Amino acid sequence: MHPTPSSRHAVLLLASTMLVASGCSTDAVAPTGPSPAGFSIVAGDGQTGEVRSPLFTRIAVKVSGANGVGVPDVPVAFVVTAGGGSVEADEVSTDSRGVATVAWTLGSLLGPNSQAVTATAAAIPATVLTFTATSTVSKGTTITPLSGDGQTGEVLNLLPDDPTVVVLDERGEPVEGAVVTWSVAGGRGEPMPVQSLTDAAGVASTTWRLGPTVGAGSQHLAAAVSSLIRTSLSASAVLTDGTVTLLAGNGQTIFPGYSVPVSPSVLVRTPGSAGVPVAGVEVLWEVTAGGGRLNSIAKMPTGTDGVSRGMWVLGGTLGAGGQQLQASLTPGLAGSPVLFTASAKSPPATITKVSGDMQTGTVGQPLSSPLVVLVRDAGGDPVAGATVSWQGDYDGWYDGSTVSPAVSLTDAEGLASTNMRLGPFAAPWPSYADARLSLGPSESVVVRFNAVALPGPAVHLAYPSGNAQTGVVGSTLGELLRVTATDQFYNAVPGVPIEWSVLVGGGSVSPVSALTDSLGQAAASWTLGSSFGVQVVTASSAGLLGSPTTFGATAIAGP
Repeated sequence: MHPTPSSRHAVLLLASTMLVASGCSTDAVAPTGPSPAGFSIVAGDGQTGEVRSPLFTRIAVKVSGANGVGVPDVPVAFVVTAGGGSVEADEVSTDSRGVATVAWTLGSLLGPNSQAVTATAAAIPATVLTFTATSTVSKGTTITPLSGDGQTGEVLNLLPDDPTVVVLDERGEPVEGAVVTWSVAGGRGEPMPVQSLTDAAGVASTTWRLGPTVGAGSQHLAAAVSSLIRTSLSASAVLTDGTVTLLAGNGQTIFPGYSVPVSPSVLVRTPGSAGVPVAGVEVLWEVTAGGGRLNSIAKMPTGTDGVSRGMWVLGGTLGAGGQQLQASLTPGLAGSPVLFTASAKSPPATITKVSGDMQTGTVGQPLSSPLVVLVRDAGGDPVAGATVSWQGDYDGWYDGSTVSPAVSLTDAEGLASTNMRLGPFAAPWPSYADARLSLGPSESVVVRFNAVALPGPAVHLAYPSGNAQTGVVGSTLGELLRVTATDQFYNAVPGVPIEWSVLVGGGSVSPVSALTDSLGQAAASWTLGSSFGVQVVTASSAGLLGSPTTFGATAIAGP
């Protein structure tokens, strides 16, 4: 049975009367939500960004109940605890999902995890959440020398003023905590420390010990925040207390107009027995006696090994110690100037053949005796130490003859020699070897040695001719049969025995044996036999490649 409208009205009226009687309000009551039980980071931790710039992702936390459901309207406090940055609000209440978020702008402090923000909720007092971030320099960051640039100091010593730089961002504000890396860019000095951090004013410094290289602006120090943000400082190094010593090249003897074999050299070092070689020290080289000259610039600075070298060409003054060269330094160091002496000896004037000319040998083999020349000076005395250059055969026809050594020095008796190996060709003209004596930088004289190259032992039986003729039976062929005996290089060999034999056809050859002539050839005439068709003759010589050689002829009927 359904209630009637009048009965429903009576029930509502009764209920209303009871509520009024009991003193209760008729307004609706909101349901009670879950109590806060969990507090966790949702997003934004561990980011990297530029100093003084907002991070890309907002930092966010969540307040949840015991069942994991977010609790709304819970106040959360955010506080910057490191790095000097800021958050957009100090307190934010959770939304309908139980999440509270703020934007975080990094401060000026650089470095990994150098920035931090904490989040706390009074409803969950036992939990503090911490966000960290790594800050990097901004694209507009600059690094500029602040002090310590352009100083002058003694090599291997600390500069009086420490090199100092300032790091500023694109707004011109100091960058704190930037790692400045110091490195030597020239002069071989040393910074200490090699890395330093900028302070709150963006300033970092190091000490700078100069390296062993002198000169204005010879020392360079680079300061870098990153590979793209760099600056440099320079310094000048001087050497006011050091030593210079003779290293090499003193007491040499050579002919006038020649460079001494060993370049005179000096060594410049810092003081003490363990002195360090110094680069860039200007050494002045001057010829002081003998009429010689320098073959290099007069002011030759020392290299990284501390050594300066002078290229010295002797003059015309003869005699022991008659040539002098001086190396001096300004300002003068201990040991300066350094004096070098040399002796110019009588120069060579003539070259003559002593022995080894007109020898006879086998192709491809060395001659039995060396080629020897004698060098004398203008007074006819033997000259020691003269350079003789040797050249194998070349006179329009190159036969491959060689000499060894190609250069030799005369001994105390003025003699120089070489060995000659004949080339592979035996020819009617002689093989040559030239001995060339230099009389000065642009003058020389030559003597020539002759040699006769003979062929070697016969190796081949080659170059047949007279083959494939046609003739009437019983007649003598019009062309002689020929063979040539040659050595390993195919030079003709005379005196080699050749045997001729009729193999097919019954004819005859004449002679049946012969020795090769001066051209290495042997020839025979061939009289055909009585049979028609192909007839055969051979030429042979024991042990030769190509032996026996076969000749064929065709015998036909006569008219």
